[in-house]
Amino acid sequence: MRLYLLPSLKSCLEPELRKAVKRGLQLAIFNSCDGFGIARQLAEFHLPNIIVMREPVPDEVAQKFLQRFLEAFAAGKPLHLAVRRAREKINRLESKFPGATWLPMTFQNPAEPPLTWQALGTVTPP
Repeated sequence: MRLYLLPSLKSCLEPELRKAVKRGLQLAIFNSCDGFGIARQLAEFHLPNIIVMREPVPDEVAQKFLQRFLEAFAAGKPLHLAVRRAREKINRLESKFPGATWLPMTFQNPAEPPLTWQALGTVTPP
């Protein structure tokens, strides 16, 4: 496992991620410049669902995407459909940020059932 973080942060984060996955962490969402690299590294922890950005993303795009994703996910859409819905909703930012809808990407373990908000089990949807 290689996390590209400051050494002090890496030594703190890596053990905590391992613990979180063992305790049932099902989803990680990262807004960073190396989404592919982070997803690949997180997959080594056997984290079943990961959302990352393909490349550096403007804060406005990241915030709108997360807001729209959480709305759709909490409303009962499975992860992949919630991501699709969020991409559709941020489409109106395309004139200001060309390519914004293609920045978010998901990595899902195909052996796992599709993730839903309800499957997380600890929080009930609004």
